[in-house]
Amino acid sequence: MLHRIDDAETSAVADDNAISSALSLVTTASGLSIEAAKTCVYYATATHGMQELPCFPILNVQGPMATGKTQAMRQVQGLVPFPHCTGTNLTEARLRDELVKAKNGVVFIEEADTVPEHLIACRFGRDTARGSVNRISGPGQGWHPEPVDYFGATVLHKRRPFNDAATVSRAITIKTQRKPGIYELRPVGEAVRLGLRKVWDRAKHKMSEVELIGRAGDVWRPLFAVALFCDDKEWLEYAREELEKANQRLKMGQEFEPDQMVVHALIAASGEEYCRLVSLTEIRDHLRKEYNWQPSASAVAHMARDMGFAVKTSHGIQKVVVDKVVLTKAACQTGLRDLVGDIWGLTDLDDIVSGSKVGTHSDVSVRNLVD
Repeated sequence: MLHRIDDAETSAVADDNAISSALSLVTTASGLSIEAAKTCVYYATATHGMQELPCFPILNVQGPMATGKTQAMRQVQGLVPFPHCTGTNLTEARLRDELVKAKNGVVFIEEADTVPEHLIACRFGRDTARGSVNRISGPGQGWHPEPVDYFGATVLHKRRPFNDAATVSRAITIKTQRKPGIYELRPVGEAVRLGLRKVWDRAKHKMSEVELIGRAGDVWRPLFAVALFCDDKEWLEYAREELEKANQRLKMGQEFEPDQMVVHALIAASGEEYCRLVSLTEIRDHLRKEYNWQPSASAVAHMARDMGFAVKTSHGIQKVVVDKVVLTKAACQTGLRDLVGDIWGLTDLDDIVSGSKVGTHSDVSVRNLVD
């Protein structure tokens, strides 16, 4: 007796074929584990629903040299709609322009260790990806603000972790590893790409079944929907473990924001002195040892100035002027009030913050330190 195959069964077979074909392409092109390769495929599938989603995660392919990071990215590039590749070593303005070109699409950035992370983080959500830039409208017409929108998916590869906690919390990171054999980059047929589109059209109805909360939940939700549709219990178990790690990283990032880490470094460097010059190198060394974070010297100087500290040059070396008043205010603003109070034995922090009491130094003493 012949078994009649109905439309639903035919669609299910086509869905399975599209996912398995895409998985085969990604695994043969790189040193990714099967779980990480599935993450790439489910991510690529979800990009077909970009127009319908309020936010979309960053996919960060991280690993040592010669482990197939670029190959994995190029294979994923063939699976997504509207791919857009940028160059390397882009300035902030150039990167922003590239992201605008890739609005509602998928941008691919190779060698992304030096990209301005705040632009990548803002691209995650439709609300945060809107802004304006000043452009010249024509000869003699001067500058005028022009609205820009660069929402979309971002796939990049890095050798080092992200510096910014906000970017970390918006990203899914997979790691390549060395494996024997040759990484084979194969062409992606249009049938596979269209098949993934059809998978998303059916999988998007699973979004309401994904019981995830918080920022990390928003990041992983589209991929969970695809995996639920595919009934991939093994990957879902793997993803829940990764999600728990992401929640812990987010919690750590909330506990130690960049400004707070810099203030902590200044407190540690100043000791019991009420006025001291602390070099940017000393601050960066503290951040590297305590937080495994290595921002540039210019970034540290910028954060220090934003919090009210003076940055001076002494004997050709840039140093932050740390004094009782500014450091106490910065400590109170970043949640380190008790720490600075304990170190200096201060009980009059409110008076210092309000300005009713002044520090123990004058502009002359600061000038003497610098000179």
